[in-house]
Order: sequence, then structure tokens, then C-alpha cells
Amino acid sequence: MKLLTWFSAKRRKKPPVQKLAGCGNFLCEVAGVDQFQANLERVCGGGNLLGNHLEMEAELAELPYDPGNRYPIQVRIKGMPVGHLQNREVKKCIALLQQISGENKTSVSARITYHLESRPNYRARIDLPK
Repeated sequence: MKLLTWFSAKRRKKPPVQKLAGCGNFLCEVAGVDQFQANLERVCGGGNLLGNHLEMEAELAELPYDPGNRYPIQVRIKGMPVGHLQNREVKKCIALLQQISGENKTSVSARITYHLESRPNYRARIDLPK
């Protein structure tokens, strides 16, 4: 009986995703990745070179207002937080996000690199428009 009600239930439509197209140079370094190494490892499928220069979509999520938070834009890949934008990038992006998104999600291209010798092992960059 529950299965039948599940099929007949009305589903909420997912809001459309706004894609921000950059230049393809991935100049914006994602900050705070040292706190999210486990999430980056899950996204890449483990600590190996297969996760090196892996390109995928990342979501930019504006966090609720908090006067103590200097980095109110979080970067998520596959729904998992992987870091935040740096101060200089936040200033550029907040107006753009508020202008285009509303209830929509905003996505950008992301590139994850794996460095065997350094800590943190995973680093992420995103491709933002100028």
C-alpha cells in the first residue's frame, strides 16, 4: 500500500541549476580544503592518482548570515562540503549569486588535484567568470 501512495504522490520539482561559465583557467583556489579531505577523498574515489585533475560540477551555496563568518559561500561537490571561497572571491560572487540565483542553485566547474607528497593531499580550484 505504501508503494502505491509513493508512486501517486506529487513530487516537488527541483529548482533549476544556474551554471556560471568561466574562462576555463581554474584560477580560484578553494580555501579550507584541509578540513574536508575525507569528503574530497570520497568524491575522488580514494587517495590515488585517478583523482588527479578530475573535473566535475561544484555547487556554490550561500550560507545563512552570521556576523562571525567571513566566508559565507561554501563549495560543495556531490552534495558534500569541500571548502569555501576566499575573501576576495566572496566579494565578487555575492552580488552575482544574489542577482542570478534566488531559489535556484548555482554551479561552476571544479578541478580537483591530488598531491602525494604535500599536505593537504587534495586541492580544489573552481572556474569563476571574470
